[in-house]
Amino acid sequence: MLRAEQLQKIAALPSPVLSVYLNTSSENASRHPRAETCLAWLRKKAASISRTLLPRDAKRFLQELRRIEGFLNDRHPAEKALAIFAGPSTWMVFPLQIAVEKELAWGHPAVGQLFRLLRERKSCCIVAVDHHAARFFAYALGELTELATKQFEVDSSQWKKKSLGHLTSGRIQEMRGPFPDRFEHRMEVQYARLCRETAEQAAALAKQYGLAYIFLAGPDRLIGPMRTHFPSAFGEFVCLVPEDLGNFSPKELLQRLEPVIAEYEQKHQMAAVTRLLSAGNGTVADPDETLAQLQNGSVRSIVVSCNFDFDLRQCRKCGLASRAADPVCSVCAGERRKVALRELLPALLATHNAEVEIVSGEAARTLERAGGMGGWLRQVKLTAVG
Repeated sequence: MLRAEQLQKIAALPSPVLSVYLNTSSENASRHPRAETCLAWLRKKAASISRTLLPRDAKRFLQELRRIEGFLNDRHPAEKALAIFAGPSTWMVFPLQIAVEKELAWGHPAVGQLFRLLRERKSCCIVAVDHHAARFFAYALGELTELATKQFEVDSSQWKKKSLGHLTSGRIQEMRGPFPDRFEHRMEVQYARLCRETAEQAAALAKQYGLAYIFLAGPDRLIGPMRTHFPSAFGEFVCLVPEDLGNFSPKELLQRLEPVIAEYEQKHQMAAVTRLLSAGNGTVADPDETLAQLQNGSVRSIVVSCNFDFDLRQCRKCGLASRAADPVCSVCAGERRKVALRELLPALLATHNAEVEIVSGEAARTLERAGGMGGWLRQVKLTAVG
């Protein structure tokens, strides 16, 4: 399972690095059992890039290209796509279960696409519950990974009182009176404990693996009480799915819950866009102003469409970036290089300790009509009246 902190390691790899994103499986795997189609695209794209490089750089570029070709040749992919980062002292391969945009880049590690995918499709914790056990899964980028299982063991060793000692268990079941009620109460107490422990474990796993949402799937009498035991910080990020999926295989579970997760994410993203655009004071909605405010540390979080991107020029000396076409930085007179927003954004967010919400679907279209990117300021400046 690809995790957000791995992006920082990729971004910190020494340049130059050959970054490759490829779709390795078609919908009909029997027609394309190997990676011939992506190899053909790779070679064509590589030929175009190599013509722009100096001879020394072109030689290193082609060495890494041959490593990747050797890896892909005659390979039977089990995944839908691959992200590969190759350099003189680097070899990192990430199988993905969702489609990517084909991409080949040489130089700084191209992490923008992975960053966008992780932020657009936030990872989540799935807890499948029945009266026998709770199974915990991490769901990220189309992949379901089992994390833990908690057996629901009811301890009845202390239940046998003197008033019940002379009765058989069968006789207790037949009785009408206070004893069956006492039994039911004790069962409820046991399951209340199990629900609390399950919620605590789910919250701990979500924190450990950086999972944004928690989906509780199971009988309502179990998942309802579980929800009450989550810390208040989880609040709106816990979603109930009142279906008994305890006996579902991971594949069946994923097929059933993926549409639920997608719908939940769309609602959450639309709510984020609505809040941003309806707020007055304390926000910026113009992309250039948002970028400028982000770089001076005034923005605490941004919302950006998954389709939104534009070319920037960044100073190699001070790092300041903007859409201005000047080849020289107006602040320090340093040389400016061309870079895409989506490649620069992860580093900017990390440097200025800002969060991001990447939205798709109707939320993205709504945001694009307003400019495509906006943000929340860290501190609202109040204007004196009178």
